[in-house]
Parts: sequence; structure tokens; C-alpha cells
Amino acid sequence: MVNLMRKFAKRVGRPGTQIWRGEDMISSLPDHLLYLILRFLTTEEAVWTSVLSSRWRHLWKWVPSLELDTSDFPDERTCAGFIDKFLNFQSESYLREFKLRIDQANCRSDVSLYEPCLGVMIKKPNIRHFQVESDLLEHWCTNEIPLTLSACEALVCLKLHFVRLNDFESLSLPCLKIMYLEDVFFPSDAAVETLISCSPVLEDLKISLNGDDVVVVLRVYSQSLKSFTLKRKDPVNAINGAHTVLVDTPRLEYMSLIDYQFKSFKIISMSDSVKIDLDVNFDLMRDNLSERDIIYNLLNNFSGVRDMTISWTTLEFIYRFQDMNPLPKFHDLTRLRVTMSSNASLEVLPIVLESCPKLKHFHCTLVMICKFLT
Repeated sequence: MVNLMRKFAKRVGRPGTQIWRGEDMISSLPDHLLYLILRFLTTEEAVWTSVLSSRWRHLWKWVPSLELDTSDFPDERTCAGFIDKFLNFQSESYLREFKLRIDQANCRSDVSLYEPCLGVMIKKPNIRHFQVESDLLEHWCTNEIPLTLSACEALVCLKLHFVRLNDFESLSLPCLKIMYLEDVFFPSDAAVETLISCSPVLEDLKISLNGDDVVVVLRVYSQSLKSFTLKRKDPVNAINGAHTVLVDTPRLEYMSLIDYQFKSFKIISMSDSVKIDLDVNFDLMRDNLSERDIIYNLLNNFSGVRDMTISWTTLEFIYRFQDMNPLPKFHDLTRLRVTMSSNASLEVLPIVLESCPKLKHFHCTLVMICKFLT
């Protein structure tokens, strides 16, 4: 008990003199203060307190945050059972935050065992932060974690990694502001659109699509969105995935495109002050004519932006096709940042700069590439 109190005192920075004498004064505090103490501990440490005395046996079950790692359990069934028991104990939900990290180092992991308890967890009326992530060592031997979303009235932050979303009949996310979806498998195009449109106050959206995804048209329609990041996680098979992106975000302030592999990208509306970050490549586009048009059409979407960052990869493609299709004019661009490799041709810079007649600030970062002789 004394060691635990020392750990707590060290975390909050207020060591008490009487703790060091071995006096258990903390156990005499009212429950709501003990819950506050447990909030400074990890879930594992909070569970340890249950062996201190009968006073502490069930206190940890009332903490507002539950963070679990499946590698701390013998198997998936034990971990899922632990979550079930926790949910059954909290008949009145005090839980605000839930985070589950699933270790799939073992290719025989049965992640379907988590579907029932996760479905109950995300429906908790007071849950505000919900995060499920998978630790992937070998992508080919992993299984997507099934999850069904429904009405989540208090949810503010949703972060999912390697999750397969089931079809949902009704969905309501009235408080959701942050949504990160990495390698999330959607059942249909309509599911993605519904997920975004049912989040009326969404401000920060990150989507990392997988090459095996069935989405054909990705529609990002949001009146509240301020930051949007779109990434193609698996470029090897990306040509089989989404090929059309439509963006209608009148309040958007920041957009980042990474490993872009889509055949069509159209911006319907966005803020005049939006900042653009481009780190895209078109290696999968085998047809030079198609590739040239895709590059031009993509860049033409940003002809009216004022602040833009372009990666070395994107600059290479601009340089490769500038003779066949000139770069569109960025008439309002005043601030430009570019990154270049140490062995890149500097001839690309004048091509870009000539397309920015109002440019006032230019910053170039040189990336060193080291080659080792064997």
C-alpha cells in the first residue's frame, strides 16, 4: 500500500509526509476522491489495488477510463470475458474512455470474440472516447475486428484500426468531433457517406484506405469538417479500391493527401484559407496519358489555394509530365513549401515557381539520401 501511494504521490507531484510512515490515511477518503486517485493510474495498476484490502476490492471497476492490451491476457477469450464482467458490474455506466489494443502476433487469433462486448461498450450512454487498434506484424495473417456502430449520443472521439464495420440500420453521432479510420473495411460506399453525414459537428477526419476495400466512390460531405487526411495505406493493390473521391467541405482548413492512387478527385467546395499538403504518387497508373490527365486534374483542384506543401515524390511526377501537360496556374498561392532529395534535378523548381505569380514565401527542404556500397 505504501509503495502504491508513493507511486501516486510521485505522479501528482504532491508527496505527503504521513504516507512515508506507513499510515493508510487514503483508504479513509470518500469514494469519489478514491476514484480520482485511480484515474492517475493505468488500468493494470488500478486493478492491482483490488488486493490491498476489502475497501479497495471493487473501486477500480468504477474508474471512468478502461485501457486494455490483449497481450496482457492468456488469450482472446480471457480478455473478452474480462470486458464482459466489467460491463456487467457497471450497471450504471461511469465509463467515459475505452481503448483496446489487440495483439495479432499469433495468426490464429480469434478477434470475432470481441464483437459482442465491443458492440455493448460503444453503446454505453456516457462513452466519449472509443479506440480499437490492432498490432499488425504480418498483414497477410491478420483478421479484421468486427464492429457494429449505432446511436452513440455522447461519443466525441472515434479511432479505429483494422476494423471491419458491419452494416448499420440507424446511426447517430451528434457529438463526434474526431474520427480516425485506419485500414477500416466498409461494407459499401453508402456506409462511408452515412458515417460522415451522421456526424454533424465532425471537425477532424483521417481515412487510411486499404487496397482490398470495396469502396468505389468516396464521398466526404460535411458542413463542419476543418481537417481532412486521406491516405492509401496499401498502394500495391490500390487500383482495385476506391477510384473516385468527392469532397464538399465548405469550412475545411487543412487537407492532406498521401499515397494518392485515385483516378478521379473533385473538390466541390472548401474554405478559401485551406492549407494543402500533397505527398502523392501515381506509380500504378500504367497509361501515361491517363497519368498525365490525373495529375493535372488533381492539381487544378488547388489552383485557388494560398498555402501549399508539395513532397519530392509529387514534384518528380510534375517534372516528368510537364512537357505534355503544363502545370496549372496557382493564381492565389502566396506560401509554398517543397521537399527535395539530394539527387533530384533542380530543373523542377522553376517549373513550379513560374506557376505561382503571387508567391511571397518559399521554403525548400533538402532530404539527404545515403547509398551504402556492398
